[in-house]
Amino acid sequence: MSLLASSKKDSKTKVYAWAVALATCSSVNVLSAERQLEEVIVTAQKQAKSMQDIPASVSSIDSSFLTDAALTDVGDIVAYTPNVSFNDSVKFFPIVTMRGYGTAPFARGLEPSIGLVVDDIPYGRTSYVNDAVFDVSKFEVLRGPQGSLFGKNTIAGLFNVVTFDPDFDWSGYATGGVGFNNDRHVEGAQSFTLIDEVLAGRIVGRASESDTVYNSANDNQGTVEDHSFRLKLKWFVSSSTDLLLNAWASSLEQNEVSLQPSRVTDQSREEYLTHDPDYETDEYDNNTSASDSALATRDTETISLIVNHAFDNDGLFFNSALSLNTAYSELQETFLYDADASPIDFATFGSVVPDVYEQKHIETRFTSDVQTPWGIGENLNLMLGLFYSDVNTTSSTKVSFNLCEFQSYAESGADLRDGFGFPVSTPLNAPCNFERESHQNITETNIVSHAFFSQVEWDFNAQWSLILGARYGENKLTGSIESFSASNTNIVPTILSYQTFSQQHSDTEYDFSPKVALTWRPNDDLTLFFTRTQGFKGGGIASGVYREARTRYGEETSTSSELGVKAELFDRTLRLNVTAFHSEFQDLQVQNFDGQTIFVTNASDSYSTGVEMDFLWITPLPWLTIGGSAGYVDAAYENYFCGVPDQDEEADDPAHPSCDTSNSEVRYEDQSGQQLPYSPDVSVTLNFNGNFDLDNGYSLISGLDIIHRGELEVDQDPFYTQEPVTKFAARLGLRSDSGWSIVANGKNLTREKERIFGAAAPGVPGNNQALATDDLMWTVDFRYDWGL
Repeated sequence: MSLLASSKKDSKTKVYAWAVALATCSSVNVLSAERQLEEVIVTAQKQAKSMQDIPASVSSIDSSFLTDAALTDVGDIVAYTPNVSFNDSVKFFPIVTMRGYGTAPFARGLEPSIGLVVDDIPYGRTSYVNDAVFDVSKFEVLRGPQGSLFGKNTIAGLFNVVTFDPDFDWSGYATGGVGFNNDRHVEGAQSFTLIDEVLAGRIVGRASESDTVYNSANDNQGTVEDHSFRLKLKWFVSSSTDLLLNAWASSLEQNEVSLQPSRVTDQSREEYLTHDPDYETDEYDNNTSASDSALATRDTETISLIVNHAFDNDGLFFNSALSLNTAYSELQETFLYDADASPIDFATFGSVVPDVYEQKHIETRFTSDVQTPWGIGENLNLMLGLFYSDVNTTSSTKVSFNLCEFQSYAESGADLRDGFGFPVSTPLNAPCNFERESHQNITETNIVSHAFFSQVEWDFNAQWSLILGARYGENKLTGSIESFSASNTNIVPTILSYQTFSQQHSDTEYDFSPKVALTWRPNDDLTLFFTRTQGFKGGGIASGVYREARTRYGEETSTSSELGVKAELFDRTLRLNVTAFHSEFQDLQVQNFDGQTIFVTNASDSYSTGVEMDFLWITPLPWLTIGGSAGYVDAAYENYFCGVPDQDEEADDPAHPSCDTSNSEVRYEDQSGQQLPYSPDVSVTLNFNGNFDLDNGYSLISGLDIIHRGELEVDQDPFYTQEPVTKFAARLGLRSDSGWSIVANGKNLTREKERIFGAAAPGVPGNNQALATDDLMWTVDFRYDWGL
């Protein structure tokens, strides 16, 4: 079963037809008094530039919209951008995709496909995303490979988050609210002056708590708690030099993170009811039934220093600047999960010791306008940079069994002969005691990376410009993986066909990621561009693997082409932008589950073809703005002859000649042409935002959002196909000129059913579990701003 996974020609024809018909990178913006669109400045090129001048598909959402819509979760934020999805309802396996590619659930130890940069600091794990996203000034989404400037593991795109810097005004805010699932949340920030016009600071804190699922098997209501803190100090050393010290930390704990049962056989239901009389299979009711209370914890801490220096102009270089940033960050995670997905106290799956991700990095870059060679052109902008990082990881897993419940598990319908390799009819004379039998895996890696990157932007004249960029990197990987029994018997390895082994690995990967972009601006309000980029994602040592043949996976590469139009129309009251794209991935890293263990393989080839559009319109009505986005993507395996079938599916017999059939226990299925999972084929949003000025310094805030997601594959089993769904959200609030506001938000007002994740119950054919919701979500938030 692939955990990350039409006609190709028809798709490409359809996409480029859209591109010709339409005239992506728009934003929800603060509006000027003249009711014209304001210029949106982004840092998508590691420099502050107008978004309309960047030849790439970029979306930017600013703080005013985040505040009015009460958007604090990354999943809610990216819902307003095309061809992007994110969900971390279960904290130890966030699911994120962009244009069909992304990070699969349970992707522990796997390098991300979508990068994350917060305040100019890159982070190498998806888990950081929601931890760092608070006190946000702007949230930028860059679609497509970003390797030429941002390096490896940005092969599908990038989230670029900018938080507020300190200022010398005594300014800040406090906000708090309540919501569905017993949600309580508070956040506050304060800027302050330490030395007038020299040293300023900003301190921010956030805390939240809410309920998750109720576990009827042990009568426990799950909760999730989150606490975050950030301190920034900015020192203006001189008129040309400044330093920014940024330290932040977060802590999260979630219990009862189990998936909900969605389908079971009659035999299983009968046995489960003897263990939990309240057992049921409504996947939408926020009730689960698991003998073990699942748990996930995450702790992060980061400290970074950024130094910026501006040079005086000379005869050759103009507007020159040197930037240096260095950071240390550590993330620790633990988890425990009910592996048999039932009220039978049979199996658990969890970490042995905290998983650790530790990164140290330093980057320096020089940017400058340069005299054009031979006087050709109007301007030439140059960027040169060096990058170094040292990353250490430790990840561990333990599969544990209570053999006292072996018979109950067998009577629930477990196919132990095919699923675990242990015949049910074989006598099991195992001692029944309180000590569980278990098998463990510990993986440790070190990756040292060096890279040089450069980019030249050459404006030939006011209409035409060319960007040439490239990044060359070297990544040295060393590591070890150990699989062993932690019990006095060999019962667990026998049941699961697990192997005891110890391996050492070392490898060096070389990354070359070029970029070329051509831009034509026939006038100030219209930009057309073509961009071609390459991306790279590093290989690695698999985590949680119990068979020697599945410990390594190789690097992944991609090539992407984009054709885009950016326009500001009707006296700059309408911004309309479209990008058509086609990407081809080689050796795509695919995470699989065969009913016994999770592992990573490389698919041969895959592709993603689509179009994305968004717009913002300041209507003639002085109180109304309308924004929206639309995306279409066809993402599928082109050649994947050796896919891993679901435990309920038949394997190919014989397997494709390219498959490794030396191990008779490994089954294969030709999955060429199958759609990549977790990415809807269509995404559409439409938002209406009203701001009514009232008398006496008050204004009425209102909004209506329509969010549509097309068909979504979350598993090879058609049972899990998520049909198209359209959700409605609305908000209404009151704002005072004195700084306070109160806003009520409602999401999924019609309680549409949506399945986010699904998987087979290990070892029990016909049983399934899912992460799904039909909640009507609501929040009421009060906020007070001062010093503005």
